[in-house]
Amino acid sequence: MRRLVSIVFLVAVCGAAVVLAGAKDDKGGVRTYKIIFDNAFGLTNGGDFRVGGVNAGATTNFEATDDSPPKAEITAEITEPGFGDFRKDASCTIKPQSLIGEYYVDCQPGVSGEKIADKGTIPLERNTSTIPADLVNNILRTPYRERLRLIIAELGTGLAGRPEDLQEVLKRAHPGLRETSKTLQILGDQNKVIEDFIVDSDTVVKQLERRKQDLTRFISQAGETAEVTASRREQLA
Repeated sequence: MRRLVSIVFLVAVCGAAVVLAGAKDDKGGVRTYKIIFDNAFGLTNGGDFRVGGVNAGATTNFEATDDSPPKAEITAEITEPGFGDFRKDASCTIKPQSLIGEYYVDCQPGVSGEKIADKGTIPLERNTSTIPADLVNNILRTPYRERLRLIIAELGTGLAGRPEDLQEVLKRAHPGLRETSKTLQILGDQNKVIEDFIVDSDTVVKQLERRKQDLTRFISQAGETAEVTASRREQLA
């Protein structure tokens, strides 16, 4: 009997160790992700990597992809526990950290039911980059101003017959456009709900118009009730 108890105890201890080890792998330790951007302007090796605006690790490696034109593949290591649970709809943005040209990567982990495995990749179409303010200011100076004029002059030729590519570039360059598209898509999917809301609102307004005297009386009496309650708050306390 004593031997049986010892065996059961040993099995329980081993099971607990396995569970704890699994929990540590899920919530602790280092997780690595590869993030694809059009470029890695302003990022540095060892720079901040944030999840939802909170420091969670660092950017540790930069490579060029084999695409044409090549893209920037950034490796990010998450060292803080609880931040490494990235989903298939995760997205990342390069943001300015200071006025001296320092930048960092900030990611939203996503809400999809499907996870991204450790050492997985967040693709280019889910990521955006902030246009640096110093580059915007540079286009006002010579010779950058003349160069910008040449670029704009050739832009029409380069994008002739490629409206989809231009649309995709604009969405990635300005996250607000991407979010606006998502909002319009949601509104489009909910057009029946919006239509019902407008119809019901019109019905409510008509009823209020018909009984506006009752509504006025209710508001007046509610105000008087609030005044009486306030004057006797000590008795009510």
